[in-house]
Amino acid sequence: MKLSKHRQSLKRFLIGILLLLSVIGCTPLKVYRTPSPSLYGNIDNTLLVNGYPKQKQTWVVFSDRENNRVSPTKEEDITLVYKELRFLEPLIVLKKRKGMFKVGEYTPTSLNDGKLTLKKSKIKVKGWVPQERLLLWSKGLRSAETGFATKAILTVSDPEVFTTPNDFLENDSVIVYKTPNLSEKAKKRSIGDLVYIYKESADKEMLLIGKKPASIVDSIQSSVYGWVSKKMISIWGDRTAIQLSSNTFSADIFLHKKQDSLQSIPAISLKEIKQRNRIENIYPTTIKELSQTPKEVGFLDNPFDYSQNKIYNILGTPIYYPKYKDILYNNRKLNLVFVLDGSENNRLYIPTLKSLLQELQLQFSKMDYFSTIRLAGVVYKSDNCGVSNLSSPLTTDYEDVIDFFDDKLQELKCKDTTKGQPVEQGILTATRLLYEAQAKDQTNMIVLVGTSASAYPSTGILADAITRVKARLICFQTQAKSDDTYNNFVLLAEKLVINSAKNISELKKEKIVNPQDVSLENDYSLSQGAEGIFRLDYPKKSMTQGYVIFPKKGEMMPINILKSSIDSLLGQITFDNKHIDQSLTTYFRSDIGVKKTSLYDKYKDTLTLPKKRIPPAMASGFLGKDNSFLFKGYLYAPERAGENGILLSEQEFEQLHHYYTLLHSKVGNEKKFNRRKAIRYYVRFVKKLNPAINKRSRGRIYKQTMAETIAWQTGMNAPQEPLMNRSLREWKNNKDISDTTIEAYFNQYKILATRLITHKNNAKMRIRYNGETYYWVGQEFVPKTMIPKKL
Repeated sequence: MKLSKHRQSLKRFLIGILLLLSVIGCTPLKVYRTPSPSLYGNIDNTLLVNGYPKQKQTWVVFSDRENNRVSPTKEEDITLVYKELRFLEPLIVLKKRKGMFKVGEYTPTSLNDGKLTLKKSKIKVKGWVPQERLLLWSKGLRSAETGFATKAILTVSDPEVFTTPNDFLENDSVIVYKTPNLSEKAKKRSIGDLVYIYKESADKEMLLIGKKPASIVDSIQSSVYGWVSKKMISIWGDRTAIQLSSNTFSADIFLHKKQDSLQSIPAISLKEIKQRNRIENIYPTTIKELSQTPKEVGFLDNPFDYSQNKIYNILGTPIYYPKYKDILYNNRKLNLVFVLDGSENNRLYIPTLKSLLQELQLQFSKMDYFSTIRLAGVVYKSDNCGVSNLSSPLTTDYEDVIDFFDDKLQELKCKDTTKGQPVEQGILTATRLLYEAQAKDQTNMIVLVGTSASAYPSTGILADAITRVKARLICFQTQAKSDDTYNNFVLLAEKLVINSAKNISELKKEKIVNPQDVSLENDYSLSQGAEGIFRLDYPKKSMTQGYVIFPKKGEMMPINILKSSIDSLLGQITFDNKHIDQSLTTYFRSDIGVKKTSLYDKYKDTLTLPKKRIPPAMASGFLGKDNSFLFKGYLYAPERAGENGILLSEQEFEQLHHYYTLLHSKVGNEKKFNRRKAIRYYVRFVKKLNPAINKRSRGRIYKQTMAETIAWQTGMNAPQEPLMNRSLREWKNNKDISDTTIEAYFNQYKILATRLITHKNNAKMRIRYNGETYYWVGQEFVPKTMIPKKL
């Protein structure tokens, strides 16, 4: 009996063990979860936080180098056969013991929303890898103070680069590696690239960098570049900055190297500010500094003085470096002036021209070559109906030009006094606009949209006026009737295009240094392309560009022909300008073009050079790079000359939009608004979305002003308004702040979120820089209490 009971107990025990084993076999493998974010260390005098996510998830790490050895045991043994990992190969953490990680193979189906989907039997164990050879997170390092991703920039940060430039630079690019021991090179990066730091090497000599503040596990190879020397990188900041407009004419702007301006030479002149690109004119700082005078900022500059260098053009005239810089600067400034016949015969074309301008504006946002694109409008008519102003100035907003044409369409309704229209008036007005805007050396186009012309305009005067502003012409006849005045338009257009092209080609030789770029078969007759389209045969038989387009008798020319001709001409001009830029740069980068390069006096107390003259290899590599060094300076500028804001990557821009949208849905989306409830929700909301690692209690948040809270959450400087300097507790309780004001304040977040998206491709916001897209989010996107009527 006892034996039978013993057997039954043993039987039940064995069944229990089998059931337990079967359950374990079906349960997903218990793997490590990501640790909480913590301090990482100090890089370039900036305290940083590691890249662990705040929300714990399955821990995926990455091989931080190519040919990364994997040990089959916890101890590395030279007698064992090792597997090797690829650079940035993702791995699942299975165990962690004394600085060694046991890792398993990761596949795109391994995780679902951060949770492991595989069973234990499905995970292929790779082996053991030392912690120092792994990237432990997929996010870049963040500022310990603000919690925002820290931007860095590929600039010289150590004078040692001067003595051995070939160790860090290849031509004009920064050398990047797939390993921190420099054994295998990755794709080079441009000097001045904005990047995010992911990791510091064990010997603290190299940094792992990428183009995004956070990477997706499955595509991290396209987000992380590789390892660069710490001597070729500087911390730029996180996002808070001041933007100076390159169009500013303020004489009150001073950027000094020292806080006491009386003892310091200005670092950047007003002319240099005008010639700098958008990123170079954005100066990183902190919220605290924005309230100071002067403001401590970072600024990009090239400390090498190239001004005494020169090359010769094909006319034997010297081109000094400052002139070369002016040529490159002006080539990237595009101005289009639309000259429109406002007669009764041509009125039907004005609505279609509006559509054309809209299409061009969309196209302009994708044109990376030109730094600014401006439009202007001119109307001419035989009887101006007593209207005096028949032109609109150059503007970056195409709607200004559309509004101008709309207004003139309404004002110029009187009958025409003659059949031939005064084309010469329109052309002379267009050239005067360009000249008075100091744009005569920039890239200029005049698009003439007309019907007829008077018989005897002075073509010589018109051609000279066009030559003076070096404008390429498109002459587009909208319709052709039997009257001779319509033939006059075509004949005049041909003469203007041909004669101005001859003159402009001669002027172009002043910028040509390679004799092979001079056409020996200059034939300025117009070649026929598609039916009714005649053009200068650039680059085969003409050194410049131009179009004359007209329909058959009794027909009208479709507007899409004008659009395609403008596209074609813009393509030719861009090609022409790029070729000139490249040719001049090639000559200046040679030993001939950099042999007289020295160090600016203002930087001699900062940088030490082995010789008086800069070595040619170093001078050549940094030629034209105004973003090659990051210095600390002090900005003196009136408020009107600059704008406070934040510089964001594509990811950061989407996060800001999501933050605004979510905030409105949580706080400002109530049918019946309750201020106390709204502020209570708001405090919970910002506490939960705290970007920094230091936790803030509700009590502390209630003591913050609204301005401080905006800065803490977004990096933006709130406007100087009385209510912005009141605490959140006062917003919640004080009756002198009306419910209506608070409700309107939170409701504007939805409007601002919409505005972010609608303005995303606006040239004022969108910045293309070294192949990447960034966004300048200025004061018009900061929430306000004194809400303008037109938000």
